[in-house]
Amino acid sequence: MKSLISIFCIIHLMVQINAQNVITLDGTPGTRVFANIDSALKYAVDGDDLYLHGGNISVPNGLNIKKRIHVFGAGHYPDSTIATGRTNIVGDVIFYNESSGSVLEGVYITGDINFGTSSTNAAAKNIRISRCNVTNIQLSENGSSFRGAENVFIKDNVIRGEMRFAYVKNVVFETNCMVGQLQYADGITYIRNNIFMRGNNYTLSNVKYCRFENNIFLISSQFLNGDCPGNLFYNNVFKEGDPLAGQYSSNNLFNVANLFVSQAGMVFSYFQDYHLTNDSPARNAGMGGTDCGIYGGANPYKEGALPVNPHIRSSVLPAQTDTLGKLNIQVKVAAQNN
Repeated sequence: MKSLISIFCIIHLMVQINAQNVITLDGTPGTRVFANIDSALKYAVDGDDLYLHGGNISVPNGLNIKKRIHVFGAGHYPDSTIATGRTNIVGDVIFYNESSGSVLEGVYITGDINFGTSSTNAAAKNIRISRCNVTNIQLSENGSSFRGAENVFIKDNVIRGEMRFAYVKNVVFETNCMVGQLQYADGITYIRNNIFMRGNNYTLSNVKYCRFENNIFLISSQFLNGDCPGNLFYNNVFKEGDPLAGQYSSNNLFNVANLFVSQAGMVFSYFQDYHLTNDSPARNAGMGGTDCGIYGGANPYKEGALPVNPHIRSSVLPAQTDTLGKLNIQVKVAAQNN
């Protein structure tokens, strides 16, 4: 089955090279190609895989996911998308009730990821959001009110703004680079191996009874607002001070330096290196002797945040055919193990 998926992905990649701005839908009827995202979503059925091209995909009314589909972009890191360009969704992505079981991976989003648009359509379950770069993520239409969503896995993302949990249960928030604030979480929420770059105001607001493990906090001001009781902090690293203010904590490190190979400021940059230095205090400081930060733990951050589908490393497209009328396209494709 995996080899068939790889073949379908390669078909998509080849088609993308020959005809820019196409979207490939792979499902039970076979592999189909569409000129725009709306048509592809219209014909998609539950369980289909949707492969997006590199470049801009404009969704002025949002990319509205109302089926159980798996959406894969070409990636968003500059050095990983030289051949394809990054997949750039211009607008928001919205998961509705019917999208339960969906996956979103490998895209840059100029707007937000939201669950629903009202109190009645935001109960998506078993959603995976990974290897994306997005402004804000909120797990209901407003991010602060619980609407029935469950079991959300958020991994390997760059979040330029806020993460609003909407008090959803069974959330895993793992190996993300987080610039903004965490808000509205309450129990059965596992927050591990992230890097938090919040540089002003509170890092946590209305975050209660959550478990923090192996994270690195680059705080430079306040950490908790007045409504953050009962959190558990195990084996986290704080670059500045001890901000836990009576929260239960064990094996945390405070006031440390020389954490990363290359990092400065409180904004994520593709041109900084968030691997730990050889003598970083965060090495082996995590649970079970693992590293803290995004490259530690049981499931480290994927280099370049590449999606799972085969990845185009390079392509050569001749300007014209040869004497036999053939177009000699040369493409290097790398399989992805995870």
